[in-house]
Amino acid sequence: MGYCSPLTQPLVAKDVGTNGDNPDFVKKEEIMLHIFVRAANFYAQAGLMETAITLFQAMIELSCFCPADYAAMDFDDRIENLETFWETDQPRFGEEGAVGWAANVKFKPGQARDDSEKETPAPVNISPNDDYVEIWFKRETAEEFHHWLPMRHAPDYDLDDDFRHILFEDVRPLLFDATLPSTRRGLLHAFLNLLGVPSNSGTPSTHPARTDPLLNAETLGPVCSAAFWPPRAAPTLAIAPADAQPAPTVASSPAETPFPIRGFPMTAESLFAHGGGVPGEENTSGTYLIPHHPESSRNILQQSRTMPSPDPDLLPLFLVFESAFSPKSAQKAAKNLLKTERMNLLIWNAYAQIEVGRGNIDEARKVYQASLLSYHTFPRAHQKDAPLLFRQYAELEVDCNQPARAIVVLVACAEEKADFGE
Repeated sequence: MGYCSPLTQPLVAKDVGTNGDNPDFVKKEEIMLHIFVRAANFYAQAGLMETAITLFQAMIELSCFCPADYAAMDFDDRIENLETFWETDQPRFGEEGAVGWAANVKFKPGQARDDSEKETPAPVNISPNDDYVEIWFKRETAEEFHHWLPMRHAPDYDLDDDFRHILFEDVRPLLFDATLPSTRRGLLHAFLNLLGVPSNSGTPSTHPARTDPLLNAETLGPVCSAAFWPPRAAPTLAIAPADAQPAPTVASSPAETPFPIRGFPMTAESLFAHGGGVPGEENTSGTYLIPHHPESSRNILQQSRTMPSPDPDLLPLFLVFESAFSPKSAQKAAKNLLKTERMNLLIWNAYAQIEVGRGNIDEARKVYQASLLSYHTFPRAHQKDAPLLFRQYAELEVDCNQPARAIVVLVACAEEKADFGE
């Protein structure tokens, strides 16, 4: 894993302006991204989640938030300057209050934030009958879930786990120069996937990111696999004694046999499940998304909007997390996004679904009608999501016990005329 940087040096030497037109370069950078993502997931699956998080933070800061004055530097020189930023201990990508490397150039080592406050011990449910192995296992499991972010160095802090303090030299060998926008977007989607948010990056099902067993191993663990497979029925005899009692049957429920569907990319129609809470909690649509730490995923999505050439496909997902934390804030964010992304029909759909979640059905109808009345004026490339809006609008009317209105919407879709008879 320590050969990522040397392998990319021949690539870095090429003219950046023509890299996107060179199929060999594009392929090699895709391979480097795949190696990097595999390494990060390997660390996470080995219990070193802090290292995996730090790897993505460093790569995204280097690739997406590099100061303009450093962009023309040699790759090794940029790494040296990134290490200087790293030693300031300013908030990094995905953390609360992070604004990016470029906005923190003025900070120098020694101006680090104060992280000396002790963490709250992770809650552990220990039974009097637990032996020392079970107690150790429960404590380790609780620590892994609650204290999973890298710990910043503080002289007066007694670090119980040395692996939680990640040095820059621990991640340096795996950093490479991501020059293509597709690579930068791939880093962002891979980071979200690591946190349990299966974002749809547009990669086909045959792509290595979808077929690699290391990156799609939700059912390999004993806990997940035991929950996935239904319980086995008790064996029965071909000829039972006359006085034998019938064997009890165990009824399986969706809660007992959850399908690990978080490994599948989300689509626009499955993003919103109106059961309340963070997406993925049990709701009327079933369990779909189970982010390990929704606050960090929300930070990533918020901060990704400040990246150069932000990924428009992540905007609906950003609104999903905003809606889960604050529907009113999500509504305001959707209105602001539509000021600059008026032709993004997925944002219109997300806006309408936010109103549905708030119980404002009439307002949701107005949002759908406004978007479907104007989408004909959009460029052809921006009209491809119109059928989704017609479908979602019709389903809304069905859910409101208005089948006649739903038929009107479907007819309008078939005739490509947004005439809703109102």
